[in-house]
Amino acid sequence: MSKRTRWIVAAIPWLVIALATPATALDAKAGKKTKSTSDAAATAPATWYARTRIATKFGPVVNHYWSKGPWLRSETILAGHRVITIVNATHYYVCDLVMGEGTAIERSPKAIAQDKDRGRPFARELDDLIASGGEMIHEGVSESAGVPYRVYQLTNENGRRRVSVTDSDPPLPIRVETFVRSSGHNGLLEYAGWQRDLGIADSFFTAPDTIEWQRLSYDEYVTRAPRETIGPAPIYFRHLLHGE
Repeated sequence: MSKRTRWIVAAIPWLVIALATPATALDAKAGKKTKSTSDAAATAPATWYARTRIATKFGPVVNHYWSKGPWLRSETILAGHRVITIVNATHYYVCDLVMGEGTAIERSPKAIAQDKDRGRPFARELDDLIASGGEMIHEGVSESAGVPYRVYQLTNENGRRRVSVTDSDPPLPIRVETFVRSSGHNGLLEYAGWQRDLGIADSFFTAPDTIEWQRLSYDEYVTRAPRETIGPAPIYFRHLLHGE
């Protein structure tokens, strides 16, 4: 990995906190999960798109997400580098298109088995919050857009997470606020641009052939990851690599 890429990984711990599965930082009931509310029962693969804006001390970071059934593609720009994550039926890919390097990791059998019930693989904050013991604390109507919404919250010894969602079926996250007590970190993530039922080709979720790939089995990754930095960016969607 280049020195430039290592600098990017070291410079964005706030992005890991903002994108991490809520249970990682705040779950008071680890292991308890509920079925996703996002079209898991649909006979044809549901497709989704959304973007997020994360407020950081370095300025806003915008992320784009596409999914087709349980498959995922996300893209963002970090310090001028275009970083892409792709998760398909067998592999978890993360690559830096500017540097032309990336890591391809075989997904765990557990994660692959859970695909059949997963539904939309991103924007799962409400599902995770409720599974961890969160409850609705407020509902209302947006003054600017006239859209009904609900607010859910989880507070425990680790901190606080508050998720605002649309009053729709399925509910879609609008705003995610996180406070981590140990570090004093406050995180804010906002969703926008929601679209569904897009025509997305399966090839959109295949690995780019312009990348020099470091290929690892799942066991190799689990063995090496605690000792060394692997890949051009962190594993943001851990549940899609390891399973719930």
